[in-house]
Amino acid sequence: MTIAAGALQNRAFAEPPGSPEEVRSFQIPGGPVLALVDVNVVDGTGAPARPHQTVIIKDGRIAAVGPMNSVHVPPGADQHRLVGRTVLPGLVMLH
Repeated sequence: MTIAAGALQNRAFAEPPGSPEEVRSFQIPGGPVLALVDVNVVDGTGAPARPHQTVIIKDGRIAAVGPMNSVHVPPGADQHRLVGRTVLPGLVMLH
């Protein structure tokens, strides 16, 4: 499983990356349980981004989203601390 996470505030209107190495710089490889820690979450409702969130992805599906201090990271999860990065959970392959 690969999850894409980018710094939207820095690259929102940039040209798409061209080389495979550039594309890989936006991907996070992960195992069966992945934790994205300290991210900004845009939920698609028009509400402001929620800072300092944790997103748990289990077997390719979102299992939990919430504030860092209330979402438990399962033991053995691949943790990625992504301070300042923004994620849009659930939006995949919508180009």
